[in-house]
Amino acid sequence: MFNTVSVEQFQNELAGNVLLGFLLVIFSLLMILIGIFISGVFQFAVWVKIDDPDLSVGDAIKYVLYLMKGRFGQYLLLQLSFIGWFIIGILVVGIGLLWVIPYHDVAIASFYDTARKEKDAPAVVE
Repeated sequence: MFNTVSVEQFQNELAGNVLLGFLLVIFSLLMILIGIFISGVFQFAVWVKIDDPDLSVGDAIKYVLYLMKGRFGQYLLLQLSFIGWFIIGILVVGIGLLWVIPYHDVAIASFYDTARKEKDAPAVVE
């Protein structure tokens, strides 16, 4: 009438569920990091294409990868530093986002300009 579960069965199920939850959290964080990287590459590729219209799209992406080499940690920290600002902007009924979004965009543009000045103008990067 009633199904009984032994302690060993319960421990096995619990361990499997904890492991599954841990893997889900790890892979979710990995996907977020990959998403941040890809969004940065494509955002910068558009800016490179605007700055140098003679470059092909493939060359623009290659140049952006060249720009981001060694800077992904800085770019990630810059993006993560705005989480608090976005939360505050949302908490004030979204009106705060009128100031936060331009501030974020200018900070990202400044990061791009700094990276572009530190590395030379784009040549076809191979």
